[in-house]
Amino acid sequence: GWLQRRLEMMLHGFKVAEYEKALLGNLIIPEPVYLKLDDDSCVDGLIEEIKKLNSDLVIIDPLYCMIDVDENKSKDMTKVMNNLNRVKLETRCSIILVHHFGKGSGEGKVGGDMHRGSSVIGGAADGNITLKRLSPEALKNNGVDDITNCNYGELAFQLRNSPFQEPMLLKLGEMLWWELVKKGGVTHSKKQKPVLVEDLLRGVGGAINQPRLVEMTWAMEFSSISSWNMELRRVLRRFNIC
Repeated sequence: GWLQRRLEMMLHGFKVAEYEKALLGNLIIPEPVYLKLDDDSCVDGLIEEIKKLNSDLVIIDPLYCMIDVDENKSKDMTKVMNNLNRVKLETRCSIILVHHFGKGSGEGKVGGDMHRGSSVIGGAADGNITLKRLSPEALKNNGVDDITNCNYGELAFQLRNSPFQEPMLLKLGEMLWWELVKKGGVTHSKKQKPVLVEDLLRGVGGAINQPRLVEMTWAMEFSSISSWNMELRRVLRRFNIC
């Protein structure tokens, strides 16, 4: 299929022919595929196929093509996510679910909160990895001269069972592969904005753990990584948050 050919081009471009055969030999891309994650019989078939192939990882891309229910309804998406959890438990296979952002997801939202549809989608995942295009202002602040170039993105991590990972600035290269430009955070604004983390705590009723506080404060616009880190440490000490 076209995806297989695209991956072959990438591997040739990166001159990793010694790995090409092994990698592509273990990659199975069924085209076309009919799969509805809200249909129990389809899910049973998926489980059977995974067991037959002894797969370690399944990538479902994209979610909206694999459901016949309303992704905005929590009840509908709870069934879908429960079915995916059943797949994971019965096959001991990891699942990567590719989904799109919702409208207005760029302001003050991180991780699973950026997903289109019900919050059940992001909440059910063990981790949310997001890739979003950067604004011209953000590109300029991160040293990109051609601010009209849209081939830059921010890769951010929201991981339930892992330490906090700082976002990365990536560039889409000629071989259609995202390349690392900068690790350690992306500067969205050079102008220091007043940061009132206490207001954030009041908004959640004061009930928050340290990982969630890290995620929520990261979405706030600080002038630098160091200023974010200092403010976060101050709040953790003041409110004794574990």
